[in-house]
Amino acid sequence: TTYDGYYCDFFYRKPFGARLYLAKKHSVCVATAAVLHVFYNYAVISDVAVKQVFRRQKIGTSLINFVCLDLAEENLLPALLCTNKHAARLYKKAGFTKIHKFALLCFKEGV
Repeated sequence: TTYDGYYCDFFYRKPFGARLYLAKKHSVCVATAAVLHVFYNYAVISDVAVKQVFRRQKIGTSLINFVCLDLAEENLLPALLCTNKHAARLYKKAGFTKIHKFALLCFKEGV
């Protein structure tokens, strides 16, 4: 399966409402992010992935920032649960802060 085919298929088969965001470079999908659940006024960002050859180019940070701005238009606050220390660096660069010690349950304010 192709990278973009896998992620599109994965998210569209979810039994609940999900939004899939794609970042493209020269018409090629290079990164994905999803909003998987909305509760109260929080939206959970999940499954952020950047193709390995496109990492360290700020594409992931830019995609997360775009998702946050999109959520802000609906008065939703972005949140995420992170248990991966490498991903945690990406989220920190995007403005999220750690609020729990066993994992990162992160919130971003002032979008």
